[in-house]
Amino acid sequence: MFLIFPYLSTRYRTLDFLIHNSGARQLYHLSEKLNCLLKRDFLKHLPIEMSFYLLKFLDPQSLLSCCQVSKTWNKTVNSCVDCWKRSCDIIGNADLSLQALSINVNVFGSLALKNFKSRNTFDWY
Repeated sequence: MFLIFPYLSTRYRTLDFLIHNSGARQLYHLSEKLNCLLKRDFLKHLPIEMSFYLLKFLDPQSLLSCCQVSKTWNKTVNSCVDCWKRSCDIIGNADLSLQALSINVNVFGSLALKNFKSRNTFDWY
């Protein structure tokens, strides 16, 4: 790779030199800056249809985990009716109406909260 892009080799050596010669404060500052650049909320930046498409592949336990990531994720996951319907199908409630489905979303959340308090989070099915 360095033969194709020789300027990358110089950049990497410069970064290595800076890291090696930096103190704890500078390295801490660098790690904070890198965290902001590397940890991005991809679900927040996707179109809602794409988010729903990806969420459909998750099992009920993973959906509940996603609900606990952030308010944005919680809102997105809870508005994906197909995801919860699929989760209900997996658990065994195949013939749910949309009204019953919204009740089951609350039941899932209540069960997760109850198990979380008892330190058995997501061991409910």
